[in-house]
Amino acid sequence: FKFYLLISVIACFPVTYAYKKTFVRYLNEYRVKKAASMLGKEGCTVSEAGYSCGFSDLSHFSRMFRLIAGDSPSSVKKKEGIRICK
Repeated sequence: FKFYLLISVIACFPVTYAYKKTFVRYLNEYRVKKAASMLGKEGCTVSEAGYSCGFSDLSHFSRMFRLIAGDSPSSVKKKEGIRICK
């Protein structure tokens, strides 16, 4: 268990050091950006975007999307492709 913990800390260190954020935060931001670009395309639903970007729970996806992007996934879909993520 200690070895696994050490490996996971070492694996996350470059992301934390380079981007000044935790690995989980970096991963969630990446997933939300990917989902936002998918929502801009025609024919992609909010649930398809969430599941295909690695979120297994739609309510968690919506919560993270609103936290990171500042808007709900459905309203971004209505705006179709407006860049909201930095």
